[in-house]
Amino acid sequence: MFRSSTDRKVQRLMPVQKAPIHLYWVTTKDNDEDWFIFARSARTAAKFHEECHGYNPNDASAHLVISDVLESVVSAVPCPADIAHLKALGFEIVNREPSHREVCLNGAPFVEGQLHAQAPAVCNVLFG
Repeated sequence: MFRSSTDRKVQRLMPVQKAPIHLYWVTTKDNDEDWFIFARSARTAAKFHEECHGYNPNDASAHLVISDVLESVVSAVPCPADIAHLKALGFEIVNREPSHREVCLNGAPFVEGQLHAQAPAVCNVLFG
C-alpha cells in the first residue's frame, strides 16, 4: 500500500504512548542491595539495579509492588525510590535511616539490603 507524505507527517506528529511507570522491589540472591526501583518493566528495573550495583546480568529479580505510578510522583525512569516517593505512595515508614531503611505496605515489610548497613563501617575501616 502506498502512503502519501502527508500520512507520514501525521504519524510523526502523533504523541508516542509511553508504557506506564511501575514500582518494583528488586532483589538479588545475596540480598545486599535490595531496594525499590521505578521502571516501565521488570527487566528494566532489574537491569538498572544490576548496572548500578555491579551485579552480573540476570543476577537481580524485580517484583511488581505498585503498577501505574503517576508521572507526577516520578518522571525520569528507571530510578531508585526514596523515602519521600514511598511515603507519597502510601508506605508506612518504619526506619528512615539511610543505612537501614525499612518500610511497610499493607502490612508487608520491605528492608533495604544489608550491604547498606555495613558500608559505613567498611569505609571507616578502609579509609579511617
